[in-house]
Amino acid sequence: SFRPVAKDMLASAEEILALFVAQPEPTKVLYPPLLFCWKLCLSIIDRLLNMTNPGDGHQTVHYFLHPVSFFFGGELPDDYTAKVKTPMDFGTVTSRLFEGTYQSVGAFVSDCRLIVENCRSYYGDKANGDGEDASSAASFVEQAGRLHDLMAQQMGALVRYDQSAAAAQAKVAPVAPIRIARPTVAFMANMVTELRATKYTDKYTKLTESAALPFEKPVNLAFFGDYLQFVDTPMDLETVDRKIASGFYATPEDFE
Repeated sequence: SFRPVAKDMLASAEEILALFVAQPEPTKVLYPPLLFCWKLCLSIIDRLLNMTNPGDGHQTVHYFLHPVSFFFGGELPDDYTAKVKTPMDFGTVTSRLFEGTYQSVGAFVSDCRLIVENCRSYYGDKANGDGEDASSAASFVEQAGRLHDLMAQQMGALVRYDQSAAAAQAKVAPVAPIRIARPTVAFMANMVTELRATKYTDKYTKLTESAALPFEKPVNLAFFGDYLQFVDTPMDLETVDRKIASGFYATPEDFE
């Protein structure tokens, strides 16, 4: 399976791409300002992440971190969209917070509450019954309830702060827009070189080899005929090399 290798590659990529924030080059691309109280919002998410189940000690928010499709093989359950109109998860909320999507406290609070509401909408009826499925549904509903209780406290405090004089003053304070330079060819090429240097040791054979090897060339569609059914935009390291050389990447997001 390529999954362990892909996991290692992704971890290495995240570490390397984080270096973008340290680039001291002249600024070129303008990004929207972050919400004035983004640090408070992030602290609320941190508290939710630290919550654990009283029974097993596992992270309560675990099944709310990613889109529902993540836990169902990449596809939403057949009846999900009939019950949930706007899917939401804490990973998406965090991304929107860091990307400057939220320009009001109300928008942030609404998305956070939507996560719990969606869980109750989908699993609420399923929890009323017998069997393993009903038990799992009841567990999700219970976890959503505990998240709701903690959020009620935290979000209530955040909303009160948003309506305070201190918040009003913070909102009018000048906020410098975020600018990040166009990534240079040398910088991106060095990142790809570091990715290629990543090693992977098979836990069974104990053999160590390049973790990037399976990702060097395009996937052979003759061998994997259904590949495009699962992957919308194929990508490989050789293609990334060509795009770097041609000046294709105008922003860090393009390269990432």
